[in-house]
Amino acid sequence: MTTAPTLCRHCGGTEHYTKEVSAVGPYGPDLLPVGFFTKRTLRIEVCAGCGLVDWFVPERLLDKVKTRFTRIS
Repeated sequence: MTTAPTLCRHCGGTEHYTKEVSAVGPYGPDLLPVGFFTKRTLRIEVCAGCGLVDWFVPERLLDKVKTRFTRIS
């Protein structure tokens, strides 16, 4: 079974790259404040056609996000 490629919402491109990166660092803000002893990473996806970057919270942290962030919708 094959799956359809994901389309970039900006340019419609189908070539994407992904990597998991740290959500904390010594020179920047804590991008995912979900607990001091929690491994905080974000998965990024980059469109090779236009450079659009999307950031995704790992599924294992979604419950913490729901309890520590303000719901807007």
